Order: sequence, then structure tokens, then C-alpha cells
Amino acid sequence: MSRSSEAAASMKRKRPNTDSPNQGLVDAERIVLNVVKSKKNLGVWVGDVKKEANIAPAIVDKSLTSLVKKKLIKQVPNIQNKARKHYMAVEFEPSEELTGGAWYSEGKLDKEFITVLRDTCLKVIGMMKVATAEGIHDFLKKRKVVECTSQQVAEILNSVVLDNAVIEVKSTGL
Repeated sequence: MSRSSEAAASMKRKRPNTDSPNQGLVDAERIVLNVVKSKKNLGVWVGDVKKEANIAPAIVDKSLTSLVKKKLIKQVPNIQNKARKHYMAVEFEPSEELTGGAWYSEGKLDKEFITVLRDTCLKVIGMMKVATAEGIHDFLKKRKVVECTSQQVAEILNSVVLDNAVIEVKSTGL
């Protein structure tokens, strides 16, 4: 192989891939992005990124800021550790474990929704006298009173039983 063909081959290898979303990232950003992406929909705490990336903390912070600006990662709320910054790749939606699921809105417990659903379930039980979780959910769904899942209705009913607002009766199936 001649020197000119070696140089041409070397130039080809060094040409950036323009199709890659990682184009234009410095090495530290690429490492941080890979750590964040590896956690998928659970996200990752900044402290864990610093440990796993094995890069100077200031460079990790700078890389995280840069990746957010480039819209490759996003900061997400973590209900278990609200004071900690959590990051996730933009292609993932946060897991319920991270966000708290349907009971949380924007990282905060949705007390208004819980109160409305609780009061509505109690009213439906008052009207029906005896009701199942599925029956209450169907009632709410048909009348479009409160948008919720059957799981949420069951969880609310468990809480009103614990509050002694209603009595739970186990069915014999007859």
C-alpha cells in the first residue's frame, strides 16, 4: 500500500458519521451519555454518573449540562429523592418507580386528584349501597366523572377501608 492510499484510508476512518446523534460530542460527553442511556427508564443520579463515568466531577457536570442543551438527555423528578438530580435519555419515559405513577403529577403527590377520587368513590358506594371496585370503575368510566384506572379505584377503596369509612365484605361468589 502506498503512502497516499494509506493517508486516504486514514482520512476515511476519521470522517465523522453525520447520521449519528452523538456527532459533535467530546469524549467525556459520550461517556456520560452512555452511562445515562444504560439506565434506560430508571434514570440515574448525578453521583452515580460521576462514579461510573470515572471522570472528574466538574467535567461530568459540564457534560450533563451540555447534553441537556443538546436535547440528548433530560432531568426527571425522582419522588424518592427529590433533592437529587436525576437524568434520563430523552428517548425513554420515566418509570412509575421513579415518578410515583398515577398518584403523582410533576413530581408531587396529587392530593386534589386523590381527594376527588376518594369522595367520588364514597358517593358511588352510597348510591349503590354495595359495590365492587370493578363496578365503581365502570360507573366512573361510563359517566366520565373521574378519569382513573381500576387499580387506582382499588387502592382508594383500600384506603377508605383503612380509614373505617366503609366496610369491606369478601364475596363468596354467590
